[in-house]
Amino acid sequence: MERADIGCDMRGDASLVNHAGLMAVRAGKIMSRSTKPSSLRSCPSPTLEKEYEMASKNPTRARAVLVAAVLIAAPVAASAHHGWAWTEEQESRLRGTIVAMSLGNPHAHLVVENEEGVWEVDRAPPAATQRSGFVEGVAAVGDQAAFTGHRSRDPNERVFKAETVTVNGTTYDVYPRREKSLEPSA
Repeated sequence: MERADIGCDMRGDASLVNHAGLMAVRAGKIMSRSTKPSSLRSCPSPTLEKEYEMASKNPTRARAVLVAAVLIAAPVAASAHHGWAWTEEQESRLRGTIVAMSLGNPHAHLVVENEEGVWEVDRAPPAATQRSGFVEGVAAVGDQAAFTGHRSRDPNERVFKAETVTVNGTTYDVYPRREKSLEPSA
């Protein structure tokens, strides 16, 4: 049985965390995203390493270990969904060039570059993003985009929670019921 079959890689690297970085079971540890976009904190789990050794000899046990690992990791992923508490109260604007994007779970996510550097832009969950009309094909890497929303409270982070995005002359409001103090700009 390959070690990856039960979600563990005993090499000890955490390089396969997705761009959102929310959670991954790697190296016998549960890795979860902190409030900083590119930092990981690990929760050692020697039990997973021992279980891997036992599971490699018993496929039924391997499935049980996988289920246990998922159940252990699920609350970590759920706690990573932090709403708006991490953002400034005052709305602000952000403009830049889209350098990467993902419209998948748990939120649509764009990476934007401007004169200040590279920004992570968090949008709404996929269903709300699609309802706003922001679907695959309306924006592409290289497009200019303008956002209204909220910056991270941490001045050292370049993270932005977007309420609206304007790209290619069209504005998409993923939080239409949320009161806004700024009008979207082209």
